[in-house]
Amino acid sequence: MTISENIKNRRDYLLEWLKPELEILPVAVYSDDNIVMVSYQESLICGVEILDESYRVFNVSDEWKEKTSYHCEQADDNTWFYYLESVDECISQCKMLVFFEAKKGNKSQSNVDKSGTSIEIMGKELEVVRKEFIGLNSVQSKRRAREPEYFKLYYANEFIGEIWDDPKGPTLWTNTVSIKDKSEAKILPRRVTTKTPDVLYLKESNSDAGFHYTMLISDFDKIPDAVRHLIHVIKGIDD
Repeated sequence: MTISENIKNRRDYLLEWLKPELEILPVAVYSDDNIVMVSYQESLICGVEILDESYRVFNVSDEWKEKTSYHCEQADDNTWFYYLESVDECISQCKMLVFFEAKKGNKSQSNVDKSGTSIEIMGKELEVVRKEFIGLNSVQSKRRAREPEYFKLYYANEFIGEIWDDPKGPTLWTNTVSIKDKSEAKILPRRVTTKTPDVLYLKESNSDAGFHYTMLISDFDKIPDAVRHLIHVIKGIDD
């Protein structure tokens, strides 16, 4: 996404002033195009979308909606959003919101409804990440009738990997790996399928496609962290 110089400057200013205001807490403040995200202990507290002439604070909880004096509107995911006119308002609101949510403890927003098929639950977990990174796109696919369904994952229109619906558990296939990933990955020889959950393997390939990395994910709840890591690798952010 191409953003104007005005929006970029306002985004950077917001980042510059938010980080020191929140440094006493385990808070991550980072940007994605014209969005500034604020996470507390890996849970997204809120995002700020920098618009041409205003700011949109989104992913606000029901409890904060009752606390803030600003008019809130409900989003499709049942969270709330509202608009602010100045960067000073954004800094103040984000700071108060983070301290408010920190007192409540970790948000349960990432604990998605586990009803439905495996592929449907995988889709819900991926939606958790898409709300944090608007550049993420997951495409549900199926190569052959007898093979399981899977999601192709793209970030900023760049392919970053696939997550398969496997009887043993969600399975990640990717070549989006960091230098550290490569150094720590175990080797999975040809024709060997047994994997320790949550361990990254370099898979020897029988095809012209070459080697790739794979990981059996032990629980659906761990899908968001796995995808966040892929996005961080693409963006050059150290985990």
